[in-house]
Amino acid sequence: MRKPLSVLLLSGLVFHTLPAQAQGIPVIDVSAIAQMITQVANQMEQISNQVQMIENQARTLQTLGGGSFGELNGNLSQQVGQLTAVMNRVQGIGYQLGGIEQEFNQLFPPGTNWQSVPTEDVAPYYQRWSSQLQDASRTAMDSQGVVRNVQRNVSAAQGILADAQTSDGEVRQLQATNEMLALLATQLGDMTMTMATTGRVTASAAAAAQTRSDVEAELQRRFLNPPPVPVTNGEAF
Repeated sequence: MRKPLSVLLLSGLVFHTLPAQAQGIPVIDVSAIAQMITQVANQMEQISNQVQMIENQARTLQTLGGGSFGELNGNLSQQVGQLTAVMNRVQGIGYQLGGIEQEFNQLFPPGTNWQSVPTEDVAPYYQRWSSQLQDASRTAMDSQGVVRNVQRNVSAAQGILADAQTSDGEVRQLQATNEMLALLATQLGDMTMTMATTGRVTASAAAAAQTRSDVEAELQRRFLNPPPVPVTNGEAF
């Protein structure tokens, strides 16, 4: 429900004539939230590309080495399966982030005066985004653990091949895969931290929006329902 124009004018006058800190009204830094959402989306795209590259690299490794690599094929097949599971998780995170970004852009189109959007309209979005980002960061953390496990197994395979004095090509392929896995684990860690931070910021924004909404509701109550004027002998003071 939109507020009456008189209340909007009154609340706007109060909010714009006094510093927010002096009123005790939290300031919502919408631009910071926008930057964080964009940053997470970019990290998500990089991670998706990296996972795909590692999956392709692992499949290539399975075709190398003939008998010398055959004993490791079963283990590597398991690693490919784990990476596929990571890819599915990453795609799920990407879907969540895409939904958040779409909702944000609908609420705050380019060129919008962010402070003009009624706080009662955006508070529920901040709350939901915070919850979704925290869930996504936990999923990313779990995925990071899977990647590190795959990295350990590929390192073990590299050691076996080196000890067996197999072709340098296989070892180089494993080394390249290890480097990509290390990068992926780092990227997942960075994205996890960004999402957790963004989740905390949006949670603070939700609380701030609720506070502003409460203040506006109190202004509306006082403006539309002023206290009675005391009278004496039938005459008002």
